[in-house]
Amino acid sequence: MREKLAGWSGLLGVVFFVGEAVIGGLQLDEYSHIRQFISETYASGTPWSDVLRFGAVLPAGILFMVFAFMSASVLRVPRRGAIGFVAFGVFYGLGTVATAFFPCDFGCDPSQDAPTLSHMLHFASGTLTYLFTPFCLLLIAIAANNWSHAATLSKSILLCGVIMLGGVAVLFVVPVDGLVGLNQRIIEGAALVSIVRCSLYLLSRKASMVPV
Repeated sequence: MREKLAGWSGLLGVVFFVGEAVIGGLQLDEYSHIRQFISETYASGTPWSDVLRFGAVLPAGILFMVFAFMSASVLRVPRRGAIGFVAFGVFYGLGTVATAFFPCDFGCDPSQDAPTLSHMLHFASGTLTYLFTPFCLLLIAIAANNWSHAATLSKSILLCGVIMLGGVAVLFVVPVDGLVGLNQRIIEGAALVSIVRCSLYLLSRKASMVPV
């Protein structure tokens, strides 16, 4: 039962997160998923800001936390794996919740003059999320290598962690003008794919075979 709760929480969280990005982009004229941040779809001053923040982003973050914390329990992972899941719940799950309560200012320009407190907290939360989440995935991947019938899962999460780490490095160190939206979606996609892969594993019978 707990495996299913964790698995479905992960999958539903991904649906809410992706759904917000797609639907949110429809409200803005000439919005580009290649050039613009996801946060711009629910920034302060956008038509559907409150609805998207509290109807999609907030539920997604809560579901990610449930997925991560429950996974640490039901998979009976070794210490490094448990740390990976708990940290993932804090940095990715709670980080997503924080962005719902603290949206960026309209346009989501990280270097804008006179930003609001909400804007600064939004980017601070995002920075922590992106700096630590890749390492959470790497810890989970190492732990997954010890689960029953999870060799492929371990490798896929490891690959996602490496991709996310590379994407974060590009975004923070050498951002490509006009492609920050694509870069961010690669980063987020790596995390979301990891959640989906873990969730499907949890929903299968294989998760119940993980040794204590």
